Amino acid sequence: MKNPLPSTRRYSIMISPPSFFTYQPFEDYEKELLNCWIMASKVFQSFDSTYENRKITIKTDWRKIKNQFKDSIEAPGELLISVVGNHECLDELSDFFTIRFLEMMFITMNISTPGSINMYDTELKNLNQDSDPYNKNWKISLGSSPFETFWETSGDLRNWPKVQFLPLNEVVSWYRKLKILFKQRASSNIERCFNALINYCQGNGFSPADFIWITHSLEALYDTPKEGIVTSLKNRIFLFLGTPDSHSKELRKKIGELYDFRSNFVHGSMEIARAPFFENLDQELWNYMNEIHKLSDFGIMLLLSSVQKIINENANSLKFYEVFETGEK
Repeated sequence: MKNPLPSTRRYSIMISPPSFFTYQPFEDYEKELLNCWIMASKVFQSFDSTYENRKITIKTDWRKIKNQFKDSIEAPGELLISVVGNHECLDELSDFFTIRFLEMMFITMNISTPGSINMYDTELKNLNQDSDPYNKNWKISLGSSPFETFWETSGDLRNWPKVQFLPLNEVVSWYRKLKILFKQRASSNIERCFNALINYCQGNGFSPADFIWITHSLEALYDTPKEGIVTSLKNRIFLFLGTPDSHSKELRKKIGELYDFRSNFVHGSMEIARAPFFENLDQELWNYMNEIHKLSDFGIMLLLSSVQKIINENANSLKFYEVFETGEK
């Protein structure tokens, strides 16, 4: 029996560059941003993968965005997506394939060039509704603001840890080797890290609950033991990223503050603010929200610099071991 002819499902989504960023100098970031989007149009032009031994090809059409490639990426643009594969498989799962693909685009582009792509409060439009009345549009909410704002925090902390720009094609190649594109439940530390990060980016950036996602990502990535979490995490972060000569005590304190916020929220002792926030009525509320932002930025900065170094070392996980020696009497 001949294999059935492949079927195609079509979608569109508005994607955006960062609305603001704190990287200096501004002109350098504009150049990196443009290079990232141009590379994305090539890397994601035709993307092959498999699901349960069935080939899935996802194609992207950047024609409505490419007019910005001559100068700089400044405005949202419509990305057209086609999913090609087995008819029965696409009938049930083409929406799933497309959403997971967009999540991969979002993660890899923001690892490559932090803050480069924003999919917050947008919609994945299903262009197949005439042929299938059960198809629907999907709300997509992946905000890039965590990656846009931490550059300022990095400057405040004398550029430790080091966050850099990585070639997108290398990041995507590394991500593909993880073989997690269409998985839903995490079974490895790097998956736990990314799943928690995606959940964090689906928030609005103002919730103390976000500390749960940030710390979960860090603990998963650093394979942190269940006992002595904060001390172990501090030691492992400095072991992997290096210890700055001048202000390591300040940074250790910062990690402790991140976990103090997390602990206060989890154990019911945090002074929770209620949205919507009117900071102009309460200076203390403004200070509170600013502290949340600063600590969140710091956590994301630790996470991103760690992932980038893992990629640079062509690894996919971190493992730590305790070693001891017995000396002579």
